[in-house]
Amino acid sequence: MDTNQEILALAKENVQIISDVQEKVAANEKKYDGLVEGEIKNLIEKSATLVEEVNVLHDQQKADKEAIENMKKELARPTAGSEQEVSALKEYNKEMAAYMRKGSAPTMDALDAACKEVVIKSGNNKLDTDVESVVKTMQVGVNPDGGFLVFPDRITNFRVDRIFETSPVRAVARVITTASDQVEIIIDDNEATSGGWVGETQNRPTTDTPQIGQETIATHEQFAQPALTQKFLDDSSIDPVQFINDKVTDILTRTENTAFVIGDGSQKPKGFLTYDAWAAADTYERNAVEQIDSGSADNVTYDGFVDTQNALKDAYQSSAVWMMKRTTWGNVLKLKDGESRPLINFEQLAEDPTRVVLGKRVLFADDMPVVASDALSVVFGDFGVGYTIVDRLGIRVLRDAFTNKPLVLFYTTKRVGGAVTNFEALKIMKLAA
Repeated sequence: MDTNQEILALAKENVQIISDVQEKVAANEKKYDGLVEGEIKNLIEKSATLVEEVNVLHDQQKADKEAIENMKKELARPTAGSEQEVSALKEYNKEMAAYMRKGSAPTMDALDAACKEVVIKSGNNKLDTDVESVVKTMQVGVNPDGGFLVFPDRITNFRVDRIFETSPVRAVARVITTASDQVEIIIDDNEATSGGWVGETQNRPTTDTPQIGQETIATHEQFAQPALTQKFLDDSSIDPVQFINDKVTDILTRTENTAFVIGDGSQKPKGFLTYDAWAAADTYERNAVEQIDSGSADNVTYDGFVDTQNALKDAYQSSAVWMMKRTTWGNVLKLKDGESRPLINFEQLAEDPTRVVLGKRVLFADDMPVVASDALSVVFGDFGVGYTIVDRLGIRVLRDAFTNKPLVLFYTTKRVGGAVTNFEALKIMKLAA
């Protein structure tokens, strides 16, 4: 083969190679274009899906917001209900005002309708028979001679406000209502006994059976008997029912608050400070509350707060609060640790006025003892399980226009009980003797 033929053959071979390369490039470009197009399509589909999900979440958020707003409106209207319900209580209140002014008894029809409305609003409307049962209980002894029930819608709101100004035990304790004169609380504070480890053929003797205790909380009667002139009742522009309720509720509430703290249990609630102390540290006793030594006879101490908080089991820590007198808080503000650092973070207190000691909220209780030798000045614990308050319905008023003329007496009674129901959920800091 001559040179020209060789060149021609090489040229053809190169042309074929170039052609093959071009075909492969074209094929790859088409494949790449397809991949890019597919990825773009997938991204578009994913974007559309995300937009749809965002729209769904937006609609859900809008619905939740509307539900919350509706709930707020409902909570802002505690007496809201059907027109028939509202008129029932309004009619009874009118007749009650007439009773206090003139002594004319409310009709039983008005009383029955008002009782049903109050029961239903309180959430006891699962069964019609339940409503009727509670209504009958509310009406026992209700007559012109026995007195008439004052529904505590307004009283309850006022009482809460006053509680925070005295000793707010009711704000953190467990509160239950009963139609009887007492309630029985089961105290399950005993544990089973393990027989220990045994071999396959060893004897298994009987072990001790855990014992369940019971505590009875009786309701005790407190009374007040304010007197108004008939002229005041006839001519006053204020509502006598509201006037009497506000005045009487104030003193009854402050008196029961004191009993929840220091009551001796004799014809009154038993206060949490009146229980005996455990005989030994960290050794459980029923009907006693552990007392932690503050380490000083004339002041609360940093170590005392640490020891008192640490004495409470972890299960009660999440809901635990401190309770002390306002003047004791002044002493706490001056406390410092071993490195002269204040116990209280004043910068945090300036940003958030919530009073906190060692991460736990502080409540002022005016009935707690002042700082002094041997005083039980601070209590720490979970009152929601540690202390139980029992209310016997509401406040009852009896109008007496004859005993002390020309004054009209309003004999007002309320029954309430209270006691410690978990003897390891509260810890008391005691100053040294």
